[in-house]
Amino acid sequence: ATNGGAVYMGMTKIPSKTTSVTAIFNMTGGVIQNCNATGNGGAVYVDASKLTISGNVEFAGNTAVYYGGAIAAFEKTDSQTQVNTPCVITVNDATFSGNSGASGGAVYVSGSEYTITKTGFTNNTATNENYGGGAIYNTGATGKLESITFAHTDLTPEAFAEIAEAYPQIAMDYTVELLGQTLTADAVELDLSAMTSEDVDAVIGKLPQLP
Repeated sequence: ATNGGAVYMGMTKIPSKTTSVTAIFNMTGGVIQNCNATGNGGAVYVDASKLTISGNVEFAGNTAVYYGGAIAAFEKTDSQTQVNTPCVITVNDATFSGNSGASGGAVYVSGSEYTITKTGFTNNTATNENYGGGAIYNTGATGKLESITFAHTDLTPEAFAEIAEAYPQIAMDYTVELLGQTLTADAVELDLSAMTSEDVDAVIGKLPQLP
């Protein structure tokens, strides 16, 4: 699919009318995995619509060439009225793992409203370093996040600190996986006794992500 490897939702013009209608999609439980988009939204693409995800939903291994490895959400401007209609995105109790996109490895939100609670992000990747947002990329959007964990992340402590400073109302944590050890942001020890010569490059690459 070009946009929305599994689900595509968008504003639709009513024939012979000056008004448009928006879509509403509610998903409770389930898994969307290994979907691909050559454009945006590897799993779900939304413009000017309402998306609600709840009840232990998993997005895994989805990819987009451009924005939003799992979910891409955009506002849309009506060509006749020139009125902007945002998306309204609500995610509660979900996991995003192994998703990738050029920007917004898991979620990309532009000019819309979103609320994300009780949600984990693991091994999501923004493939274009000039854009970023391995987990979430927000541009011109109004967002609310609560209880977020970035697990096995590629964030450096400095990058994590910037995120935490930008969202002081959110309880955040992150972990880094190295040599079979899951290290938290406040780790003070690292056991290298089992390291082999093949592990050297991996260790060098991961050390900057530790405090």
